[in-house]
Amino acid sequence: MEKIRVGVIRGGEHDYEDSLQKGGKLLSVLSDNLYDKWKPLDIFIDKKGVWHLYGIPVLPSELKDKIDIFWNTSHPAFSSVLESSGVSSPIIGHSSFSHAVSENRRMFEQHLKTNSINVQKSFIIPAYKKELDGPIEECSLNRAKETHLKFAPPWIVKVFPSGVMSGHRVAKNFNELINLIYEGLQTGESLLVQEFMTGKNIQVHSVKGFRGQDIYMFPNASLHKDEKEKIVSLVKDLHKHLDTDHYLHSEFVVTPRKRVYISGFSVFPILEEESSFHKACVSVGAKMHDVLKHIMEHKLEKHHDLERRFQQEVF
Repeated sequence: MEKIRVGVIRGGEHDYEDSLQKGGKLLSVLSDNLYDKWKPLDIFIDKKGVWHLYGIPVLPSELKDKIDIFWNTSHPAFSSVLESSGVSSPIIGHSSFSHAVSENRRMFEQHLKTNSINVQKSFIIPAYKKELDGPIEECSLNRAKETHLKFAPPWIVKVFPSGVMSGHRVAKNFNELINLIYEGLQTGESLLVQEFMTGKNIQVHSVKGFRGQDIYMFPNASLHKDEKEKIVSLVKDLHKHLDTDHYLHSEFVVTPRKRVYISGFSVFPILEEESSFHKACVSVGAKMHDVLKHIMEHKLEKHHDLERRFQQEVF
């Protein structure tokens, strides 16, 4: 039986280091645990936008008959490049809508509010570009002023390469905000500034079709019964509204008054052994590679169902 070829897309100018790390870890987990059936292939895109397979430059259109399923750990635009190049193999990653709302936080917030979902106030600061933003000190001051106009202190400041990010710092006053923005801009990444909310922070991992459920939500022992009902409903809504057909990592804040706010999301699981995703898998007797295998099988099955339906309609 021939192995299923999994093309892991990583690199590209946007979030280069983050993508290399995530894609590299995915390649490692697949190679170490699923190589009997799956053949992971490294599709590297350099900072100039040149695609490589087996270390050799390749055009996206040339991947049409070389890859059975893609897993894009880089910018969602690369998925669009494949589709426009005539590649019909299924692609795991951001949907066009989930990418749009993650790129445009205002659109993201407005869409969820329209659907009665509370969203933590936030403001995205684009990655620093000297030629556009001028001296970094002046840029930090200007971005702090813009943030202050959006909402009052204290503020949470995070480096923001990909949706949900662990780790943040709190600015209690305007001067601290300037300093944190200055430090953050020096990383070369975008920043996410959010309103500080007191309450319980909750992370939830959910997978489409896992263990026979339409949306399987990994249990979270920190949730009380009333909180669980609200968050289960919210997770299902997010899968629907973000058009996510495989995996979703959601972050929420539950206030002392029991109001639930979404603070972020990601469509790629963090595969490090100390990650909350790894712990969630262990808590239900699963391994991370078991879930990755399900995600790929589920995506392929859905793709083949669509192909069969199309053929029936045509013929």
